[in-house]
This record gives sequence, C-alpha cells and structure tokens, in this order.
Amino acid sequence: MALLALHAVSKSYGAVKVTDAISFAVEPGETLGILGPNGAGKTTLFNLISGALPRSKGELSFLGQPLFRVSARDMCLRGMSRTFQHAALVGDMTALENVAIGATHLGRCGWVANSFRLDRMEEQQLLGWAQHLLERVGLANKANELAGNLSLGHQRILEIARALAADPVLLLLDEPAAGLRVNEKTVLADLLNSLRIEGLAIILVEHDMDFVFRLADRLMVMNFGRRIAFGRPDEVRADGEVQEAYLGVAA
Repeated sequence: MALLALHAVSKSYGAVKVTDAISFAVEPGETLGILGPNGAGKTTLFNLISGALPRSKGELSFLGQPLFRVSARDMCLRGMSRTFQHAALVGDMTALENVAIGATHLGRCGWVANSFRLDRMEEQQLLGWAQHLLERVGLANKANELAGNLSLGHQRILEIARALAADPVLLLLDEPAAGLRVNEKTVLADLLNSLRIEGLAIILVEHDMDFVFRLADRLMVMNFGRRIAFGRPDEVRADGEVQEAYLGVAA
C-alpha cells in the first residue's frame, strides 16, 4: 500500500493552473525528490499535500484513506510533518525548546509555545524527547543555544529535528539545502539517508540537482505546473524534456 497517493491533483486560480493534474505515489521508507525551475509549482504542490491549500481537483489518500478536505493540522495529526523554504524557528528560544514545541499536541501543527500549559512531568517528558532528537540529528551540543544564533546549516537540521518530534511517517522538506555550504550539505545528506534507513518516507523539493540525485530513490520533475518526468534518477537525468527545462535546449 502506498503511504501517500495523488491522482490528477490540480490547483487553479481562475483560469491559471498552478499545478495541473499531478499524480504520483510514495512508498514507506522511500525518498522522492521533486525538481523543477522557479515557478514550476513545487511549493504549491507541497501546500496541497500538507493541507495548507485546498485542492481545486483531484484525489489524495494518506495511509490508505482517501481524504477529501483536510487541514494542515489534520495532516500533522495523521503523521505528516514538513519544513519550509525559510527556517521558521523561534529565534529567542533554545534549540531544545524549539524541538519540544514540535513534540506537543498542538505545537507540531504550528502553535506557539505560549499556547501551552504543561504540568512538570509532561514538560520533562517533552524535553527528554527533544534532547533525544537533538542527539539523533547531531545537535546535542547545541541544545542550550538560542536558535537564532545557530548557523544556517544547523538551523536547517534543527527544523528537521522539530518536524521529527511529531513522530511522523512522512516528512516533507522544502528546499532544505538552500543556502548551505558544501560541507553542510554533506551533513544534511547523511542525516536524510539515516532517516530513510530507519524507515521514514521523505518527499524532498530542491533546486540542487546533484544533492537530490544522490539521495532520491525516484524523481519527479515539474515545469509550468505539470509533471514532465518521473522515474529513477538515471532515467530522469537522461530525459530530453528535463534537460530542456533546466538548460533551455533540447538534448
């Protein structure tokens, strides 16, 4: 059974189609890379999958259950977490506290820490879980540093730790390697590979083709809202329409 399945999912604003009849499925433990030039519709597709935007047309199922109308909060509670193009951390809270927010019932769906009134035992459990996740992603020594003081590479990994705090089965990553140096990308790639080995399914939107080609089991390429290629990385790399979309000339 596919973990996530889309059939002809579209989003339109009037006569303008931002995504046009996108179909694909993701298996448990699979890393699917989504590539495409600026304006291809990648982030809109993420918003449709995560419930941040309503679909105009098409069908979506998660964990074998068809979903007709869903919210971002509902998808969080069902086992889907995501990160964003720009780090959405609470800069004046520590790394540990940022991850703990993701472990709370509402916090993992984007509510701020001040919304919660936790008893001491629950607070200690959340902080213990958060510390475990920081160790898991290699940031244990940054636990008490303010998130806003961390390097961009560490902020990206901290966002992933916070997304993992909700204990998801599917992780959506929106351009996690954007702005990172070569060594930071290597650290990030190693982390994502380890999560995949542990059985987590990942959908990864990126502009860095080399980064995605090293990580993905399969790739989908979008252009002008359409799916123009889908398959193994070597198949997609050789596709003439993909080369034209990226290089401006046919292969």
